[in-house]
Amino acid sequence: MNDKPIVIDHFSDVLCVWAYAAQIRLDELQREFGHQVQINYHFVPIFAVVEQRIGEGWKDKGGYAGFGKHVLEVCQQFPHVEISAQVWCDEIPKSSANAHLFLKAVQLL
Repeated sequence: MNDKPIVIDHFSDVLCVWAYAAQIRLDELQREFGHQVQINYHFVPIFAVVEQRIGEGWKDKGGYAGFGKHVLEVCQQFPHVEISAQVWCDEIPKSSANAHLFLKAVQLL
């Protein structure tokens, strides 16, 4: 019998709602299979420059408010995800990079 765990490399950005929605599946895998799976988290700065990614990328689709509406619509498919109706409207983050650096530092402890 092979005692090596199945390795899952999970790439995520803290501002990515899809990664957040998928986290429940990773938790289920870990709960169901315990030491048979090893999840390695990698933080990828998809939203490192929010102004470019959303501000420019969504300018013809409603800008930040349009992206926020899109996020809310997508999240309706995931009952475990609760999102404020004001997402991407009131307090728009500049970048996910600092949060990623913090999480990486915690990983290294």
